[in-house]
Amino acid sequence: MSTEESPDPQAPQSAAESSTPAVPQPEPVGTDPVNVAAVADPTRVRRAPRFGSFVFTAVILAALLAGLATFVRDAFLPPEELVGRALGAGGMFLLLWLGLSAFFVLAAYAIAVALDRRSVRRMERSRQASRPTTTRGGQ
Repeated sequence: MSTEESPDPQAPQSAAESSTPAVPQPEPVGTDPVNVAAVADPTRVRRAPRFGSFVFTAVILAALLAGLATFVRDAFLPPEELVGRALGAGGMFLLLWLGLSAFFVLAAYAIAVALDRRSVRRMERSRQASRPTTTRGGQ
């Protein structure tokens, strides 16, 4: 490699290179290591709901109801009524499962959010109750 191929650091830059603004480098934030055990307060436990558990339960409940509705439809309708139907048992199950899942998942999220807000309020109340109260005049 010759010296002609490497750029000279003191050579003037071209107009395109000099017109681009320099991008500032971000400064690292919070680089100090934190000992979680020293910072956490074990007397204050927030009991937040697990959103994934709510969604999983909603999908399983929707599958059970869709299966039950499909079974009831096939068991109570006479066979001659089922012949001209566009959906068989599997198609009806999938259609009901998707529709019920969408409804139940939204309902489960609403319940989980309500319980989450309730747990935050409960934690704040316990935090305020545990603070020592000061009286006027040092009494």
